[in-house]
Amino acid sequence: MLTRTEAKLPETEYAKLAPDYERCIHEIEHLTRYADRAEEDLLAKTKDVMTQVRNLERATRGRGENYEIALAVNTVQMTLIKQAAALTELLALPTEAGATDPH
Repeated sequence: MLTRTEAKLPETEYAKLAPDYERCIHEIEHLTRYADRAEEDLLAKTKDVMTQVRNLERATRGRGENYEIALAVNTVQMTLIKQAAALTELLALPTEAGATDPH
């Protein structure tokens, strides 16, 4: 879903947002306990993306004129796409020199 650049998703995708958000935010909170200072930016950007997922889900349930709802959904969706791209860039960065891979 995050790789889409269109401003409109199928209605079936919007219906999945709430359970996906809840599942992801639970996992993020769980991981937060194990993160160190070097990972704070990554966690913050991940939480930002999930906040936009929640905002998108809420915008789809908004009340008002159709054009108002469509504008709200499009605005949140474009923000979500931008934040997901920023998170992807952060994930693609090389690790710090000398860092050890825990795996």
